Amino acid sequence: MGDTAAGIIKLLCGKFSFMAGKDFTPELAKVLNSKKVSDHHAIIPTMELAKTDLAALPESERNILTLAGARLLMATAAPHTFEAVTAVFECAGQSFTAKGKTILCEGWKEIDRKYRAALKSKPETDDADSDTEKTLPPFTEGQTFENPAAKATEHDTTPPKPHNEASLLSAMERAGSEDTDPDAERKGLGTPATRAAVIEKLVKGGFVERKGKQLLPTKDGINLVCVLPDTLTSPQLTAEWENNLTQIAKGKADPAAFMEGIEDMRGNW
Repeated sequence: MGDTAAGIIKLLCGKFSFMAGKDFTPELAKVLNSKKVSDHHAIIPTMELAKTDLAALPESERNILTLAGARLLMATAAPHTFEAVTAVFECAGQSFTAKGKTILCEGWKEIDRKYRAALKSKPETDDADSDTEKTLPPFTEGQTFENPAAKATEHDTTPPKPHNEASLLSAMERAGSEDTDPDAERKGLGTPATRAAVIEKLVKGGFVERKGKQLLPTKDGINLVCVLPDTLTSPQLTAEWENNLTQIAKGKADPAAFMEGIEDMRGNW
């Protein structure tokens, strides 16, 4: 598939105006590994692209084709690398912290930016995907500043925004991952195939409701979480079970003892 993907990417670079003049060398090894998978595609354009006039396509079809092609280009582009900076300043016995980043290589985000700029209207993005961090000037440890300009301003903190479906799926994917064995087959809550179904089940059960794009807990949902044991509402339980299952798969743990532990836990509830 490497030759096919390389040919499609070459076509995309010639078809897309936002790739004009860009010297693009795809890193196919990041997305294609024949030692692990023999024939499994993501959604990508086909070689029919060669005889397709993008301008002649209906707008909806052209947008979908452009989106699929742009994602293929981003997936095979160089990584987006940056240096995270946290600066701590001391003044009059008080500590002040500034966080930001310095871009080392634009990588795939340069293609993403050009693609979005080529759209008639920029699509909405999740807060987690937006670059809101400021770029800080270079600092050195022990550096001092004489009579810097400063002013005091008053601000109010705001609570976290309610989850939408994308942010909740992302939170489920990361939940408890830091407590999960690196060799565990699964991390987070559920699997990519079941997480969306879990959300739908909560909505249908009346524990969560949709308000626009937001997902909000209902009174029944809040009451359920309040009456459940802390063990059941913590992703650490899932992490512990995944770790136990990994050890069982390696022959280092007894499956009967694992099931007995679950029975004992249920008895305590």
